[in-house]
Amino acid sequence: ASLSWEDFNEDIAPLNNSIASMLDTFKLQPANHVRNEQQHHAAVQLNLHATSVLQGPAGCGKTKIALEWMGFNPKQTFFFVPRVAIGSHLFNEFVDDYKLTNSIELYSGEYKERYDPVQGCRRTSLQGEELTSSIVITTIDQLCSLGLSHHKIDLLSRVMNSNVVFDEFHELLDIAGISLLFLEFMRLRATTEGSGVRTLLMSATPTPYLLDFFTDCENATLHPDVGFRKPLSQRVTHVPSFNTNDFVLKLGQYSMS
Repeated sequence: ASLSWEDFNEDIAPLNNSIASMLDTFKLQPANHVRNEQQHHAAVQLNLHATSVLQGPAGCGKTKIALEWMGFNPKQTFFFVPRVAIGSHLFNEFVDDYKLTNSIELYSGEYKERYDPVQGCRRTSLQGEELTSSIVITTIDQLCSLGLSHHKIDLLSRVMNSNVVFDEFHELLDIAGISLLFLEFMRLRATTEGSGVRTLLMSATPTPYLLDFFTDCENATLHPDVGFRKPLSQRVTHVPSFNTNDFVLKLGQYSMS
């Protein structure tokens, strides 16, 4: 049976309100009007498909766009990252920069940290609380652990019935073994077509060949009446750099003695 939002002891309204409040804060900054409009347009485009790709350089606001994308279809959302350092940075962004007022969790082999909106502070996750927050940030190896262990099949079902974001997903191709499990997970995600869950892939350098492999997974699972999906490499939402600062490059000469 499909898992409902109530299974995670959360409510849809607070997530909607939290994201809306965050976006309103940005709208109060007139100097960023054009930037906000382009980011909003990107979020709208991403919401047109069950599986979407967001491409943009560092600093373009991919995290903010992902949060607005979540607001269109609020569910428990898992952010999978290739490295703990990226996850820790995301956790700090959500709590300190975007000031979300929902439960947020950083879960890895080393970290079990949670932002508790009731207490208004960070604390260590208690036993049994793992992977139950509105937003769960965890590493890709934790996803692999769920898929390979029959003891955690209920948690895998939870992930499959939630929104999923793969941040810096291009790095997963460089991790031996995990890359194959990542491809298998994307094949499983393709079977959720029509269930309302969304998958977002974020990277500054997405690989077109890999994206079109995901399209083959989608098309292999779709009912004939649905029709074939346009290649995922042609469904990429691009966000430009908003950095207007000048760069100065200094070249030095080095000699080998």
